[in-house]
Amino acid sequence: MRITFFLSVLFLLFSCKENDRKNDLELKKENLITSKKSLEDFDLFFKKFSKDSIYQKERIQFPLKCKTPDENDLMGEKNKTKLINISNFEYIDFTQDSLAMKKETDKYTIEKKEKKGYMIYSRLGYDNGIYELYKFKLIDGDWYLIEIENLST
Repeated sequence: MRITFFLSVLFLLFSCKENDRKNDLELKKENLITSKKSLEDFDLFFKKFSKDSIYQKERIQFPLKCKTPDENDLMGEKNKTKLINISNFEYIDFTQDSLAMKKETDKYTIEKKEKKGYMIYSRLGYDNGIYELYKFKLIDGDWYLIEIENLST
């Protein structure tokens, strides 16, 4: 009788712990799925960012870092960084990028590369020296433009 009681208590203890472990795993999976769902899709974001100038300003982290070649550097090895405030920011038109290779002049291709919470959107010239990088960062689940490198020659 004592053995039966002892075995029953052990069985209850282990089954409760197993249920707790299952519940913990389910909760962790649920949290992971929820956090992934809350991350903004870059392509949907970029489509709106490209067309809407007001939305574009809202989704830029100001002051915006803008790197350009230093015109005083004859070797072309140094860059200078300029900070752009919201008051002197000008809308960046990305709407025609898909047609860039069909243009007569100033042709360029587009590349997107994702790197650990960042997206690099590049305009790379076709025999013309265009080299522009737009660095976007995922901040609290939303994409923001945080830096521009215009190293075109």
